[in-house]
Amino acid sequence: MNRRCRWHDYHDRAVYMLTLTVKGRQRLLCSVSGTPEAPVVTPTALGNAVTDAWRAIDSHYPGVEHWLMQLMPDHLHGMVFFTKRLPFDLGHVVNGFKIACNKACRALGLPAGLWDAGYHDRLLLHDNQLARMRGYIRDNPRRLLRRRERPDLFEVRHHLAAAGMD
Repeated sequence: MNRRCRWHDYHDRAVYMLTLTVKGRQRLLCSVSGTPEAPVVTPTALGNAVTDAWRAIDSHYPGVEHWLMQLMPDHLHGMVFFTKRLPFDLGHVVNGFKIACNKACRALGLPAGLWDAGYHDRLLLHDNQLARMRGYIRDNPRRLLRRRERPDLFEVRHHLAAAGMD
């Protein structure tokens, strides 16, 4: 789950949208219930600890602000803002967050190693990207419930014929 912008220096001032997945896509962080119109996200004890670790990013990394974060059962999406050029890069911040989550796992009697290796990042360069990604993150629980409600709409099909063409 790596995506790096080859021309960008990850020490620089920027907004990053991150996705981290739980090893094996285990559903350890929360449950999502309700309806697509009114989703309810209920964090587990581990999900609460992960949320606390996310909120602590600012105190551990001066110059980094944690913004929006959305727990999902098997992953999380979040945004961080590097307010200025920093002596450490984004990978350093993500690694520190993962370490804090692993400490929380051990404190809860769970094995450490919560996250898959790596992470996905998206560099947000324009205002419209920021608004779109905020919407995407906030809308994640609704989309999950919609997929559960209508899985047929989300099937991947290959070799479809349309208008007599393959």
